[in-house]
Amino acid sequence: MMPVCIICKTVLGKGYKKIENETFDNSFQDFHIISQNIEKVEKDAINLKRAAEGFRIKCKPRLYDESYGNNHALNYLIDIERRIKLRNFAIDERKMDSLFILAHFLVTAMSNDPRLVMLTPASKYVRAFEKMIGERYINTNGCDPCAIGLGMMVAGYRPMIVLSSVHLDHYYAQLKLTAYSSYGKSNKSITVVGINSGVADGSILGLGCLGMGIDDLVLFRSLYGSSIVIPCDMYSYWKLLQTAYNAEGLTYIRSPSTKLLPNTIYQNNAVEFNLGGMNVVYSTSTAFSSDQIIVCACGDSVWPAIQAAKYCQSRLQIGCRVLDVYSLKPMASFELKKAFGQTGKVMTVESHMAYGGLYSAVAEHVPVLKALRLNKPPVCDKDVAKVKKHASIDKDSIIAAIKELCTS
Repeated sequence: MMPVCIICKTVLGKGYKKIENETFDNSFQDFHIISQNIEKVEKDAINLKRAAEGFRIKCKPRLYDESYGNNHALNYLIDIERRIKLRNFAIDERKMDSLFILAHFLVTAMSNDPRLVMLTPASKYVRAFEKMIGERYINTNGCDPCAIGLGMMVAGYRPMIVLSSVHLDHYYAQLKLTAYSSYGKSNKSITVVGINSGVADGSILGLGCLGMGIDDLVLFRSLYGSSIVIPCDMYSYWKLLQTAYNAEGLTYIRSPSTKLLPNTIYQNNAVEFNLGGMNVVYSTSTAFSSDQIIVCACGDSVWPAIQAAKYCQSRLQIGCRVLDVYSLKPMASFELKKAFGQTGKVMTVESHMAYGGLYSAVAEHVPVLKALRLNKPPVCDKDVAKVKKHASIDKDSIIAAIKELCTS
């Protein structure tokens, strides 16, 4: 029996006048997550009751015309599309951000692979992605993109799902089904790109823990046969998108936050990124003979780790080696054990909850003397520096931990 798909034409926000037929972009700031005035809600609830009783009102059709895109999101991505057509990708442009990298990758990869499709549960960039990618972009309008992506993978497509890492737990059941199914164990591929990861975007939006993807790694590490890669700058993001795309099975890429990655860490464009690898991004000497401690970091923690290592070398005469553990699963076990054997001291730093992240992964292979991670709920503050300082994952906290381990 062939599977049956039922598609319903619905009215967004039916019965609630203020958001009925409104686009995601228009209603997000006023209604999504934000607390409402109880008196206004009770007044508007009358319409909800009428809708529930079968009351039908004549509503304006939701049309995707150019007026919908009269905002910075659409204009920005249209400009991206124009720039992509005018020139080749150049990683040395410091003004590039994660959105540009993702958009460029999709346009480039789709031109070479007719199977590749992009799915999102909801996005204020819906119209922009539709304009750039056309029918290869699927907005699931709040429906589970992982369930739809699994069905498309079975049908022979190559889905890339872009969603907020904050809501990853909502889709965990379907991801688990994918991982444990025969398709998850085959050479078929599905990639999940998690945005809003770490503490950055939640801090900027003022949503606290609700807007911080700080438990995404533990969820994906628990999935059978899954792979996890974590970029630390724009160049590594570009390379790891390719790595994730070419990988078999279920792969998660933790998309970086532009606001926490203003620097290009990898200056050499010849550096390769493979599953099960890691890179030395800073060392006291090229021969590694002067290194006294190994600092394992990933994502937005790599840059402050490098800054801390430079400070310890120049001010405290402590040699540090910083490893960018960009492949969390599978882990570069041999290289990690070799580094531990050379120094005997390993510490980790990450923008993730206490368990299941980088520390847990590294500790499965070598002893970890110190782990800087989110041991307590992060504060709700729009100043990202304050949030990281409170969580003890900033530069000063790394310096203090290195000093403690190497001078005691």
